Amino acid sequence: MSQDQDQAVLSLGPYSGPIEPTPFGRDFSTPEFFYFDNANTAVTTGQIFQSRTEWAASRFAIQPQILAMTGQNCFIHHTQVSASEVLQEALAASALHCMRNTANASLVRGEIAKRVARLIGSIRHAITSASEIAVGAELDLLPVLQAFVVYQCIRFFARDDFEERMRAERDEAIVQALLSALYPRLRSFSKTMDSWASWIYYESMRRTILTAEILSGTYTFLKQGWDQAEARTLQLKFTAQVALWEAKTAVEWQAMWERGPRLQVTIRTFIPDTQDALPEDMDDLGMVIWGFHHGLDEMENWMGKRRPVMVRWGLRSED
Repeated sequence: MSQDQDQAVLSLGPYSGPIEPTPFGRDFSTPEFFYFDNANTAVTTGQIFQSRTEWAASRFAIQPQILAMTGQNCFIHHTQVSASEVLQEALAASALHCMRNTANASLVRGEIAKRVARLIGSIRHAITSASEIAVGAELDLLPVLQAFVVYQCIRFFARDDFEERMRAERDEAIVQALLSALYPRLRSFSKTMDSWASWIYYESMRRTILTAEILSGTYTFLKQGWDQAEARTLQLKFTAQVALWEAKTAVEWQAMWERGPRLQVTIRTFIPDTQDALPEDMDDLGMVIWGFHHGLDEMENWMGKRRPVMVRWGLRSED
């Protein structure tokens, strides 16, 4: 997208989020957190986060596979795919990605690239054919961002495919523009019980924005040894209780809502918010954040070092 088109996407909604400062170089000492002199933006670095980040990357890398196999993942709800053409395209791309091998890699890469191009084209068309106010009404940006995050999960962690990673890095500017438009539309937790449909929409928005930020930070950390994702995510929230997120019907969801625990968490206070949580309460998104906060050794202890549970979460091989 051209610079003018980027600005048009940015103008879909007023952005009150943090302004990213110019990155410093990599001549660091070794504390866990750094702070820019000219902004309240933390930068995480240091060897302590390497294993945590590599494990988080492995969980993000399988989100397209989970989507293809189950019809949902940690940021796309199973009720959303059938209602959105762009998510159906992402589902198809995920299925192709699951079947990728050395013989068909070039074909699969091309098919995924076509779907990304169509997605960008749909944004461009909406921007150029309508006023800025109408764009927000005509184009639901949430499934657009969800689809983009799926494609980023595929391409950021493409094995031995430098070109795909380069395309993902280039398109990250579009992801950030979509984030800028969606941040003002975030809703905090409701004090009363919403309808299931309303809860799904705003919970998936919370989860998608959080996933997009952490995914970008994870890739950046693995590439250059530091990132700014933590400072951008501290105020973000989501419902960590997997039973609510994976409920198949409104009746099942309502029963779980009333029974609890709901585990409504804020990233800044994630540790106290989840102090009574059990491993079976969490899905991938909750587990990734738990691992970032506590580390993988502590995660294994939390799981009681039960091998099936550790295999389930990729902390041990199946052999």
